[in-house]
Amino acid sequence: RRWLGWDTPTLPRVVEQLRVEYSEGDLWDMRRVMVVLPGGLARRRLGELLAVAAQKHELILYPPQIVTVGTLPEHLYLAKFPFASDLVQQLAWMKSLRDTPTAELAQIVPVPPGPTAIQQWLELAKIFSGIHRELASDGLNFQQVLTAVGDSSESQRWHVLAGIQSRYLATLDAQQLWDIQTARLCALEFREPVADKQIVVVGCVASNRTQRGFLEQIASRVSIWIAAPESAAQLFDEFGGLQSQPWADFELDIPDESLLVGNSPTDQADLTCGCLAELADRYHARDVTLGVPDAALVSELKLQLGQTGQTARYGPGAPLAQSEPALLLSLLGEYIGTRSFAAMAALLRHPAMPAMFDASGTPLPTDWLARLDDYYQAALPKQVDDFVNQEPRVKPAAAVYATVKQAITQWLEPLNTQSQPVSQWVDPLLRVMTAAYAKQMVDLDDPLEGPLYSAASQVCTAILSLRDIPPELEPSMTISELIDWLLRSISGQLVPEPARPAAIEMLGWLALGLDDAPVL
Repeated sequence: RRWLGWDTPTLPRVVEQLRVEYSEGDLWDMRRVMVVLPGGLARRRLGELLAVAAQKHELILYPPQIVTVGTLPEHLYLAKFPFASDLVQQLAWMKSLRDTPTAELAQIVPVPPGPTAIQQWLELAKIFSGIHRELASDGLNFQQVLTAVGDSSESQRWHVLAGIQSRYLATLDAQQLWDIQTARLCALEFREPVADKQIVVVGCVASNRTQRGFLEQIASRVSIWIAAPESAAQLFDEFGGLQSQPWADFELDIPDESLLVGNSPTDQADLTCGCLAELADRYHARDVTLGVPDAALVSELKLQLGQTGQTARYGPGAPLAQSEPALLLSLLGEYIGTRSFAAMAALLRHPAMPAMFDASGTPLPTDWLARLDDYYQAALPKQVDDFVNQEPRVKPAAAVYATVKQAITQWLEPLNTQSQPVSQWVDPLLRVMTAAYAKQMVDLDDPLEGPLYSAASQVCTAILSLRDIPPELEPSMTISELIDWLLRSISGQLVPEPARPAAIEMLGWLALGLDDAPVL
């Protein structure tokens, strides 16, 4: 273990230590070094700081390999098969669950889904995948848990779970695919980790047991750098992780004048704006980082800062499921599934609709949405069907409704309501989405257009991934079911915001420890 202290920012100190240790003459060669960091932001920032230091000291830089702790294991062993995607893993879990005898499955799920309830089976598979991943991070599989619980009330349940997991792994093996969590456990069991580089682990205070297992098996090549003084050694374990009890008793002396208390998100945003106003004469916006321990505060902070003329950027970005393309998918699924006027009205208010009508050459008056509202208030249609009310009092609005309905029907013609293998939906769905957005030129650095492009790319990738499903695991779905499944599968993804030189950076609490801005 090496102690870096906590009186100055960590990454600049890491850069200086690396320069002292690995530079000779005008050469700074770290090609035989791997630096491990907690997250992607610190990884990118360290690369920047290394380049700046090399220029400052007039050194020829050969940078180290910089990785995150989450991807470290795959740099230390050779996988025998390609890794299955999350999508394929869920389908393999679903097959294993459906192949489980009903009596056994009842030990875990009292009322299993019906044979055709694909969505419910997939949700169940997602739960099992999460349990599997969580246990694997602690170096355990279901059979080991069964052994640990022994002859108890839980043993029968874990006996069934172990059988389900075994069938899941056999299913992937039959496809010559590998579950990444199990691959790591097998690599540890057979002592496969090897390192041809010096491993420098920096600030990784929350590595799991499996990651530590890899470090332990290559211990002679590992150096743990801890952002604390050696006098605080009792607060950290041998891997630089936090010792819970000593930290529970540790008192951090923050001066009272450094604490400002707000009773609500709005109060906190007001206090933030006030602090920034006091700093404005001494610091540029790029010299300031806002720590946001609760991401729910981000929108309020952005709003308040915008009203004072400041721009803020939240690096992780916004949820992909809330993006324009994902919202369009959701509205499409709702409309195709229900054919209700309310669903069509919501779909028509999506930002992509005017461009779709223009691209299709649909002749519409400028107030077409208002005309549709007039038609609804006069005719009160519940469903979108062949009937159009042509009574004199609604006739002007009825013409607009008929035109819009026809354009929507032609646009969505590739998406029928029948159930079919999911890979067969890829081309029709992409055609519909492409028609909605047509061909647009976007500025990737624009705060609105950049995220739109990123979101569209991620949604497109999610749709295209349906082609990679092995035929033996491929389910059949209606387009509404498929869209619902796709939206669930991307629910955890984020759309990063583009970099903006004049923006104040906002970071979540996990990224703050390695931030080096002058003001936090």
